[in-house]
Amino acid sequence: MIIKRALKSLFITALSITFLLTVFQITDSKAYTSARLLGPEYGETLLSNTSFNDIAGHWAAISIKRMAGQNIIRGYSPRSFRPDVLIPREQAIAIIIRAMGKEERAQKIALTEGENLQKAEEGAAVYSYSPWAMGYLYQAQLEGIITEDDLKTVKWEQPARRQEVAYWIAKALHLPEIYGSDLQRVFNFNDWREIDSKYISYIESVLKEGIMAGTTSGNFNPIDGITRGEIAAVMDRARDYFLEGSGIKKEMGTVISTVTETEETGPGTTTRHIFRVRTFNGELYDLISEERITNTWERESRTLVVMRNGELGDESFLHQDDDVIFYIDNDNRVTFIEVTGFYRDIVEGEIKEIDRNSGEIAVRDYNGNTYRYKILPWVRPVIDHQEVDIKDLLEGQEITVTVVNGTAVGITGFSGLEEGYIPPRSRIRRGRIRAIDDDSVTIIDADGNEKEYQIGYYTDIARGGSKIDARDLRAGERVMLFFDEVNTDEVSLITVGGYQGKIKAIYKGKLAGADARRMEIVMDNVKEYYFGNWLDYKSQIKLNLNRQAGIFYNSREITVDDLMKMHKNSYIYAAVLPGYGIEEGIQVIVKDNDEIADNGRISSVSWIQGSIKVGRETIYTNEGSIILRNGNLVDIIDIDSDDDIFYLALRENNVNEGVIVNTMDFYPADYTVFKGDLSEIDNYGFIIDSYSEYSANSWSSFKSYKYEKEFSFSDDTVVIDTSKNTDKEVPLKDFKYSRYTHEYYNDFLYVVARDDKALGISIWPDSIQNEITSLGRIASKNTGERKVTLSYLKDWSDFKEKWSENLSSLDVYLQDALIIKDNEVIEFEDLEIGDTLYLIRDNNQGIIVIVQNRTLGGTR
Repeated sequence: MIIKRALKSLFITALSITFLLTVFQITDSKAYTSARLLGPEYGETLLSNTSFNDIAGHWAAISIKRMAGQNIIRGYSPRSFRPDVLIPREQAIAIIIRAMGKEERAQKIALTEGENLQKAEEGAAVYSYSPWAMGYLYQAQLEGIITEDDLKTVKWEQPARRQEVAYWIAKALHLPEIYGSDLQRVFNFNDWREIDSKYISYIESVLKEGIMAGTTSGNFNPIDGITRGEIAAVMDRARDYFLEGSGIKKEMGTVISTVTETEETGPGTTTRHIFRVRTFNGELYDLISEERITNTWERESRTLVVMRNGELGDESFLHQDDDVIFYIDNDNRVTFIEVTGFYRDIVEGEIKEIDRNSGEIAVRDYNGNTYRYKILPWVRPVIDHQEVDIKDLLEGQEITVTVVNGTAVGITGFSGLEEGYIPPRSRIRRGRIRAIDDDSVTIIDADGNEKEYQIGYYTDIARGGSKIDARDLRAGERVMLFFDEVNTDEVSLITVGGYQGKIKAIYKGKLAGADARRMEIVMDNVKEYYFGNWLDYKSQIKLNLNRQAGIFYNSREITVDDLMKMHKNSYIYAAVLPGYGIEEGIQVIVKDNDEIADNGRISSVSWIQGSIKVGRETIYTNEGSIILRNGNLVDIIDIDSDDDIFYLALRENNVNEGVIVNTMDFYPADYTVFKGDLSEIDNYGFIIDSYSEYSANSWSSFKSYKYEKEFSFSDDTVVIDTSKNTDKEVPLKDFKYSRYTHEYYNDFLYVVARDDKALGISIWPDSIQNEITSLGRIASKNTGERKVTLSYLKDWSDFKEKWSENLSSLDVYLQDALIIKDNEVIEFEDLEIGDTLYLIRDNNQGIIVIVQNRTLGGTR
């Protein structure tokens, strides 16, 4: 199983366009256009009326806000909800009628039939209900929830009992009465004998659906009153069951774009905020808030009601890439939107069993595993791009099930096609690269499952719209795999997340403010992490938090509110993504101890203990640790022994709790660097002997006199002759011609190659014996002298197996250096101030320079 997000704009090339047309080719025209849904006219008023100040910290606060935001339950006043007050029977009935979508009908009954109902009451028993409740109670009678006798005899202004609420909900939802051996859940309660016999079979049904439950002490408390907070929680759990027949449609999807437009309308203006959402079934909806100003004193609004992180607000709570649930009423208004972090799985296989009565489906995937899911009542399967009923599904039918939090929320499939046929590249796997070689890629999915897939000449690979080779892939990168057939491990297409999924930087600063409503934090005295150093960045930054951001204190996850309440003026660390035009915090850690920063070579990793051994130190990681590999946020399982690591830890009682664990491949794994004497050249390549190979920041300790190393040329091979004062680059044809003149024979060469194909060749008159491997950032450059000044310089020590800070800065001359960036040799002029260089040097003379990519610690 894998997490599956709605596809974004993955490519900008022809390859990507073809792919998008293939995946989203849908015969129904509604897939190509979007339905436009405005917010309700009452949205602004509803938000004003739900500013409750007495539910903070209450166990039912989320349910209260969710139900209030959907206009199902109301407060005593705009500022007061009174969650622990017992609710009267008539209010409980009114809530149920609203959930059924019958409130308007109930209110019309009171208006049109009120006089007749009052006449009918003359001479009869005095009805015990408030005047406002009359229409709701008569509607409940029409729906079969209560009887005429109930209407006359029940004291409706008295508190509702728990067993009554369970009974009314069961009747409203037409839940079946349960008898005989199926009557089990009720008897688990210590006080089941107190339940009225006429309610017991209905209570069993409500318990089975998970709408109500007992107390922690094992009681149901059937005759106790039910509080306003409790009924909010009950209705929250029952909400999906009420959708059918209510006229309300529920959808789930992802915000794929946001647009703001302003239209001049005569003397006024109309401003619209448009949020385009793609649902799990591929449909597009535009959710629109609208503010219309007709003149200086008249204003109309259609505000979106949005719930985010447990708070109610307007459309400002909604952002691109948000996962959302939204509700549409009969008037095509989007009445409520909730931003939620879905845990989404995709299960592909065939229907093994389907129970149409209970709404459960068993699916056997293509690996032979069987999964059973509850289908939400509002789900309508889409077969051959057309909505069908659950009853139309057949055992043995091949389907794809979208699962959110363990429940089926989307079912798609095909029929009438050739056996085993699927639309090209419509089967998808998503995960993080664990390992990669010439003919396979191993992926870890969201569940931690590891699986190897086959790749080859038939596999297209793209990153950021550009086609790349398999050797450009890196462990830790997040990828999507696409397949052309159902039962195959051969990958047709791999798409890589690109730098948007990488950590741009890690900041440290003093927490000055935090706003849970806006999901943002403010940091003062901000510094930026750079290979164990903290560099001055800005005096203050305001940082938006990603919707999936985790916040941790002492390895425990906390909320944005907790930050402000308990940790203001504390120092925090924040890992940030580039975001869409703005930086976004993805992981925040509160500094609670002294920090240590060091680096070295990993001697061992324990995935079970979450520990990393570096020299004499052991670093313990936890859920809050920022673990990076080549700028990708990864898990400890992606870290290997012998990796070079930079780390920062908080130390207490000689225990190091890792905050930042950063490993990098300073040059691609398929790059090779050699040095040796040129022994032979022909038109296709050359040979060196007495060679050494560069690996793990140093040269091999031996020279191979016995064996030769052969390289081939490419059309782009660059040759530099360091003995020349000017025009050091030698045309490749001239270097090849030297096979006749022997001009370069026995000269000393440095070679940077890929798959034994030379990218660059540097010719030196004599060998250099004491090269130094260094790491530093360009602080300044002098083009005339081909010189850069490197700051924050670190040199690799073979003896200590770590990077040491020897000098604060160093001038390095690069007129004779091979400079490589993004898989090609570049000119000195292409270097930029702020670039991080990994280089082999001879004192102040650069020999080989590899510019780091734009990831953490790389170029700005």
